[in-house]
Amino acid sequence: NAGLASLNPETGELLTMVGSVDWANEEFGKYNIAFALRQPGSTFKPIVYSLAFENGKNPEDTIVDEPINIAGYKPKNNDGTFRGTVTLRKALGNSLNIPAVKLLQEVGVKKALEFARAMGINSLDPSRDYGLSLVLGGGEVTLFEITRAYGVLAAEGETVQTLLQKISVQIIYPIINFLLVVATLVFLWGVIQYSLATDSPDKAKKARSQI
Repeated sequence: NAGLASLNPETGELLTMVGSVDWANEEFGKYNIAFALRQPGSTFKPIVYSLAFENGKNPEDTIVDEPINIAGYKPKNNDGTFRGTVTLRKALGNSLNIPAVKLLQEVGVKKALEFARAMGINSLDPSRDYGLSLVLGGGEVTLFEITRAYGVLAAEGETVQTLLQKISVQIIYPIINFLLVVATLVFLWGVIQYSLATDSPDKAKKARSQI
């Protein structure tokens, strides 16, 4: 399954939401995955990096991408390699796991949870010990929350309340059908007017009266 959420970061307006790949699928189609709890993977990394920058870090500061063992926790990069000393910009740009874990260890898991909540991610339990795997997506959040958090970055740190309004399918479909009928009539009227443009005004007037 798959979902999509698109928000206007300036106004909080929900532009687009797709809850599943196929509404008609009786197995999973009517389950709105945009609000389902899922592990966000590396999409959580920018949250931790933002906190580090808030605490004074700079994108050009360096960190060592190397094998680590933190109380038995041995994270690895996706490609299994190590790049040595890299800037935070490069570490985030290449979605390196080890620098991200080191950064979370520095800023603190508890502070990261508080920061995530301030950015609109409310599904994480502040009393739960997620450990350092939090930065690699170890906690479950919703697609909608992650999108809202990224909107804070787009708005240069400003949080905007997002309001959702339920729309009845039974109401919106007749509206769409009505608009299609109106659009079709307007189109036909234009075609008739064009075809009679070189004919007499009386025929054009008669055609309009018959629509």
